Amino acid sequence: QADFDRMARHAGLGIPRGVGGNGGLSLRRRSAMLRVVEACADSPFRTWQEDIFFSYPCSAAPVRLPPEPIARLFSVETGLLETRPIGVHKVWAYQGREELALLAAACPALPALMRALGHSPPPPADGE
Repeated sequence: QADFDRMARHAGLGIPRGVGGNGGLSLRRRSAMLRVVEACADSPFRTWQEDIFFSYPCSAAPVRLPPEPIARLFSVETGLLETRPIGVHKVWAYQGREELALLAAACPALPALMRALGHSPPPPADGE
């Protein structure tokens, strides 16, 4: 609960990547996103994917995005698994079999999700 409370202080959460986050799995504060849409309509990022639009700074409507360590508590796509995330996004494209096995131990629904999407699930992690 404490980790979620730390995450909820921010206008949006996404998979840690670059400036703000990948929108493949995200939670966003509606009021903050509406403020960005209205104030940043002339942003050079307005025609890009929504995650880029909401992640890149717009001085007319600054939003508080989490630093990477907080974002990693929410989700993982690439990089090392440092804690048990709330969710994952497309990890089979970026993680090795060993890392996927660790993620599957932390996220029991991952093997079923991978099978449903046509990917081979990882073998059980050592010691399971």
